[in-house]
Amino acid sequence: MSARLHAVYQRIHFLERDLELHKQILATIPTGNRRELQDTIGKIADLKRQLAELKDSIAVIDPDEYQRLQKLEGETARFKELAGQSQLREVYTLDQRRVCALLLADGAELDCLVAAKREDGSWLVLSLAGECREFAVAEVTGLRAQADADGRPE
Repeated sequence: MSARLHAVYQRIHFLERDLELHKQILATIPTGNRRELQDTIGKIADLKRQLAELKDSIAVIDPDEYQRLQKLEGETARFKELAGQSQLREVYTLDQRRVCALLLADGAELDCLVAAKREDGSWLVLSLAGECREFAVAEVTGLRAQADADGRPE
């Protein structure tokens, strides 16, 4: 990844964190405080605009990376939609763990950004390759995840 693209992703990450913070702030503002509500909503709108501009700039810097980002965003939306349709018993994310991989019955290992086990034992996964996939209970033998930076298994 080029230094320029890396800098854009860092800025996106920063703005996404700022956006989440402002959403939390918005939720805590009393409804009678109209001025503060308007200011915070304005900040949220500006952050969203900046994020959209940065994401669009990726298309100029690296068109292939932009296509990958678009696919990932679409698959992430699909994952969220499917996750909302059933109860999840366990959720593992790569950003919380150093390793997140689904162990498949055919011997393969699928690296995951997110792996969610449903109440019925089936799995919903957003793979490292950016694909939203579903697996029946019989297709999965387990999950490999590490809980901390020391590499000690969960």
